[in-house]
Amino acid sequence: MWGMNLKTYLAFTILPLLSFSASPAIAEECPGSICEVIFEYTGAAQYFDVPAGAGNMTFEIYGAAGGRGGLGGKVSGELLTAPEELWIYVGGVGSVGSDAMGGFNGGGRAGGSRGNEGSGGGASDIRIGLDLIQRIAVAGGAGGGGGFSGAPGGHGGALIAATGGAGQGGGGLGGNQSAGGAPGTSNGGTSASVGAFGLGGTGGSSWNAGGGGGGGGWYGGGGGGADTDTCCSDAGGGGGGSSYVDPIWTASVQHEVGVRQDSGLVILRYEIISKVTVFTANQVGQSVELEVGIQGLLALTEEDVLLADEDCTIADFTQMENGATFTVTGCALAEFEATFSGEFLEALDPEGINSIALSLDFQGPSLFLTQSDSEVVDYLLLVVPDESVYGLELNDFEVRGCETAELLGLELSLGDCTDGEVSATLLSDAVLDAFGNTGPSAELTFLSIRDTTAPNAHWLEPVVIEQDGFFSVVAVLEYEDSLNEEAIVSFTAEDLNCLPEVTKAPNSITFEIHDCAEGLLNWQLPAFSLSDAAGNFGPLADKDLEVVLVITPAPEPEPGPSEQLESGESSQTDVLPGNEAEPPLPSSPAEPQPSESESQASEPTENVTEELLEEIEDLLQTEVPTEESVSESQPTILEKEQQESSVSELLPVEVGKDATDPLTDSNQVPKQAADSSMPAIEEKPRNPNLVLQDFESAKPSIIQTAAPWGIAIVATGLLGVAVYRKIMVR
Repeated sequence: MWGMNLKTYLAFTILPLLSFSASPAIAEECPGSICEVIFEYTGAAQYFDVPAGAGNMTFEIYGAAGGRGGLGGKVSGELLTAPEELWIYVGGVGSVGSDAMGGFNGGGRAGGSRGNEGSGGGASDIRIGLDLIQRIAVAGGAGGGGGFSGAPGGHGGALIAATGGAGQGGGGLGGNQSAGGAPGTSNGGTSASVGAFGLGGTGGSSWNAGGGGGGGGWYGGGGGGADTDTCCSDAGGGGGGSSYVDPIWTASVQHEVGVRQDSGLVILRYEIISKVTVFTANQVGQSVELEVGIQGLLALTEEDVLLADEDCTIADFTQMENGATFTVTGCALAEFEATFSGEFLEALDPEGINSIALSLDFQGPSLFLTQSDSEVVDYLLLVVPDESVYGLELNDFEVRGCETAELLGLELSLGDCTDGEVSATLLSDAVLDAFGNTGPSAELTFLSIRDTTAPNAHWLEPVVIEQDGFFSVVAVLEYEDSLNEEAIVSFTAEDLNCLPEVTKAPNSITFEIHDCAEGLLNWQLPAFSLSDAAGNFGPLADKDLEVVLVITPAPEPEPGPSEQLESGESSQTDVLPGNEAEPPLPSSPAEPQPSESESQASEPTENVTEELLEEIEDLLQTEVPTEESVSESQPTILEKEQQESSVSELLPVEVGKDATDPLTDSNQVPKQAADSSMPAIEEKPRNPNLVLQDFESAKPSIIQTAAPWGIAIVATGLLGVAVYRKIMVR
């Protein structure tokens, strides 16, 4: 019971005595798209399920005639809005008899009791519910005639219905738009009743002739008056019922009075206005697929479709029961528009989806590969598209240099990669966008040179040159990749004057030292002072260079000729076999030749004597140093302290700063040019071997005073020895 339609339930409740139409009325045919439904009298309410798309609905409504009375009225017009459901009431014709029941749907009962009194005819109406107040169009029924030789009832219809005929009993008045008709006056007997909302009045009664019943309508007509006099004309007829239309629901309304001679009638006519309920367009690759869904009887053909782009071509058109599907290809414009031809549009509901527009995308997605930081895998590559893409798979990549590869969404992880070239190539047309376009148009490649080897450095073999008890040293540091900005090459030396001149070249640093005394030199490049583009740091350990400067002893001098004679060695040159000298030519008789022994003995003695004389002369000519010269050649303690202070101010010297010109003054230390890319030389404690001496300035030393006398004594002794040997030879 609870599943029953509420309006049906109300109908049973309000009209329990009425039979009910079980099946809704429908139109069997709609010739020319105009459907017509005729509702005849059934004595019950009839339900009409308005078809989807029904429009331009018109109505013709006829009220029923009264018994022995007037004719039913007519009202026609248009329904502005077709509701989803309607209730149709068709009035029943009035009957004849004493106290006869009025016609279905509001006809008034007849009076008694002659036996030929007529009851009022029922009204016909259209309702949007079951209640009387829900009537939106009503055609009034006619009043019934008076008994015996009484007057006829009034016609139904119009806004104010007709009044019933009068005999000796008066006729009832017709109903109007706001009240029922007044009853006719009875000539004896009982009085008739007034018409009411939707109901005709009852006729008066007497033993002779009763009055006619009022017709049903918006407001019913009044009942006719009774007559007790057998003379003349008898009882009066009932008044007709009024018609009505609701201005909210109807238009183009026409009223007619006294038209229907039988039971009432309702005719509905409408058109099924087709409505486009589905109109979709989706781009698939380089084509557009469309679907049209139509509610109604209208059939869509290929000729009914209009495309804004003249280059578009319709293909694969498939007509269905309620629409069609088709494909459009070859479009050149980016904006796609589709609608229907003018004739087809006129038959469509304007509230439907009668056109569609779509922005086409014939361009495939653009993508690029980028590397992201990862602490889990060797390489994490991201595929970055300019729009949403689908369908990316691992086999869309070609990977080289790595043993493992994993794809998660748009992230490619590479692991177990070896040093050297690592690459990942995304193949062309690997992904799809929302429109089915493929991309990228060309292969995308990520290329990297994997480097996990720390950079290294080494010292070349130093070049050491010794001259006059001082050393020149050239040390070269060669390194890979680049020095860190904070890198420091430390340098220590025992001699504070051993300051290097620093020269930078690509991947090397040269240290030059001049006039350095013997001792230990040390350079150190700390570990991890280098870095490469891959982020590796090196060297893994400190790189040290030590140079020990030691003066090489002078070789022992060979003995001179005089030393050979004193030691008893012969000064005669040995004659080797085969190299004998030619015999000397004979001497002139005037000049006697010395003997062989005399010649051999006198020749070396004369040579030695001459050499000794030359040495004595050189010694005598040698200038003995004076006090002034000694003081000028030796730096004072104050001057040494100033030099040491000057050296300290220049340390530490930063490596990487270009060296200036060499020293041009013996008291000036070379300056270093700034270079932020070079490491600095860090000053470390030095142990200089400096001998500080005090020099007397008042008088010459004992050695300086005795030197000339010693030289003279030695020279005289040597001269005496020479003379003695010469005499002995002779």
